[in-house]
Amino acid sequence: VDIPANIDNTTLVNAATLNFGLGLVNAVDVPVEVVEPELELNKSVNPTSGDAGDTVTFTITLNHLAASTADAFDLVLDDLVPAGLTYAGGLDCDDGTTDPDTCSEAGGTVTATWDHFPLGGDAEIRFNATIDGSVAPGTSIINTAAVAWDSLPDDGVPFDRDDSTNDDASVLI
Repeated sequence: VDIPANIDNTTLVNAATLNFGLGLVNAVDVPVEVVEPELELNKSVNPTSGDAGDTVTFTITLNHLAASTADAFDLVLDDLVPAGLTYAGGLDCDDGTTDPDTCSEAGGTVTATWDHFPLGGDAEIRFNATIDGSVAPGTSIINTAAVAWDSLPDDGVPFDRDDSTNDDASVLI
């Protein structure tokens, strides 16, 4: 059940008793360990500074944290290229152990999805952006990527737990 007390690596006890007639027939306690995926998203840019017209490469890495104890499901990663930068191609989505099911760019947003992201899996996504001529020197442009996921497969499961994280990288003009 998705309640705050049910956190990763917690052991809960499921107790059941059977009474019949005037007394106890059987009682059983079964321990159940709560497991959840814990993912980390890291974003970097190279180079970290440039001038109008220069191309920079963003790299997004996604992996399970060491404390993660379960697969993640229904992941959606979005990265909207911010004002001051223009998407410039070079989208590469297959440099990890767990490639996305879909990976594309449309209207300046890079999107990747996974139906299943196994424990121990990692992914890396790269793309290029060009610094627009309208950006004033000394400006820092922040580009943020975010990923959301579920703890159980299939959207709409009533007791799955949704989670998300994000990270950003800055380019100094």
